[in-house]
Amino acid sequence: MTRISWLLALGILLGVSGAAAQGITEGRGFPAASGVPGPPVQMDAIPPDPQVQQRDFVVQPDPGGTLVAVTLHFSSGASVDPQGREGTTHLLGRWMEYEAGRRVSGLESGVFVEVTQDDLTLTLLAPPSSWEVALDRVEALWGTPPSGTGSVDRIREDHRSRLIFEGGAPVRTFELERARLLAGASPDEARPIRGTPESVARITADDLDVHLRSHLELSGALTVVVGPVRPEAIRTRARTEPRVISGISPFTEAPTFGDGLRGDPAGQPVADTTALAQIPQALRTRLFRSAPSAPAPVFRGTRAWESGQRINRDMELTAAWMAVAWALPDDVSQTLLDFLAHTLRETVVPSPPDPGLYGAEVQVVYVEGRPVVVVSVTADPRAAHRWHERVVGSMESLAQAPPQGSFFELTRRRFRNRALLAMAGPGERSRVLARDLRGPGEVEDFGRTIWRFTPDELAAAAGAASDPRILIMGPLEMIDRGAGR
Repeated sequence: MTRISWLLALGILLGVSGAAAQGITEGRGFPAASGVPGPPVQMDAIPPDPQVQQRDFVVQPDPGGTLVAVTLHFSSGASVDPQGREGTTHLLGRWMEYEAGRRVSGLESGVFVEVTQDDLTLTLLAPPSSWEVALDRVEALWGTPPSGTGSVDRIREDHRSRLIFEGGAPVRTFELERARLLAGASPDEARPIRGTPESVARITADDLDVHLRSHLELSGALTVVVGPVRPEAIRTRARTEPRVISGISPFTEAPTFGDGLRGDPAGQPVADTTALAQIPQALRTRLFRSAPSAPAPVFRGTRAWESGQRINRDMELTAAWMAVAWALPDDVSQTLLDFLAHTLRETVVPSPPDPGLYGAEVQVVYVEGRPVVVVSVTADPRAAHRWHERVVGSMESLAQAPPQGSFFELTRRRFRNRALLAMAGPGERSRVLARDLRGPGEVEDFGRTIWRFTPDELAAAAGAASDPRILIMGPLEMIDRGAGR
């Protein structure tokens, strides 16, 4: 054998033995089964998945960011769970979170999965130097069915044990009753997102395989990337033109009038070079005038329901649990819905807090794709009737007499500050963008939209609400005595 042949044979032998030592079955840089680290990370080691080329990509560049967030949004949630196997989507989400988190842990990355009735979102947080490799490892889940990982049984039993432990807790009972209230469903039709101990016990790894293929196809995912990423990187990876959303205006642009007051009725952006200088460094105490009055909008969209409903459930509890829900037209913008929910909470919850109020929460949820504003309250049963009247009348009160003048301005500023603080991190920002992009139309420019809101527009949104659906759960006799009945 010639010298060259010997060298060639030796190279092949060393290559095969090196691959075997690092675990071919793990591949793609994953830790081997023995715990020995895989090969060094290579940004171009994995060719793009053919399915990726068909997906809708959105990128919000943030040159000053320190992390990259990638949210995969699927328009399929717990509402498609098979009858008798409620909790399938939630359990699949827990498996995805565990498996994806295990695969990217060596890259200083993390994965979070959220499941609602209508959708599932998977969010990856990774360093700028390795986010593409981390995303490759997450997307590899679609090539590795749950039944082939051996982790489903343990995840299912952990979740089932948690459900059993929480069984009988008033908060879980309240969540189920509230879901029935929103859906207007009979007890047999209302199905909890997390399932029940009985339904979860029936879910097999094969069920998760079928559910993943049927409802969560990677090619149908909306992919939102936020962070120090250039659109060209997305274009090269996905072989498609991504939609680019400005990462500057929601945080630095501050519209102005010609006389220097805040607001921008024309909706014109401020030049980037002057934006920062126009933002007040501290909250000023002088009264601010709102933007010039404009005709109140007329909402003509459809609502989840038109007529009200009331459910009373007598239970021996130490607190009264209440939910009041209003259906709103589906042409009300997401930002206005969030502002309405914020203002409702400020209307309902006094400052300083009332000792009879244990807790209050205001949410915007969706029933068959249509928005619903829900106020949930936990209160002393002896004060429950007073809180019931206060909450039920809050929407009508807001429609007839919204905050005016400086009170409206301060309410708007508090809402803006809370929203921007929540979106400061790339992970939450990518989820918000995915939420806003899931329907038709473009993403609202929060930085300018919020300044254009007026008291009349807020009142118009509140006035478009349906009659409320009401749930009262707790010691009804004590609640009635507190009402003087």
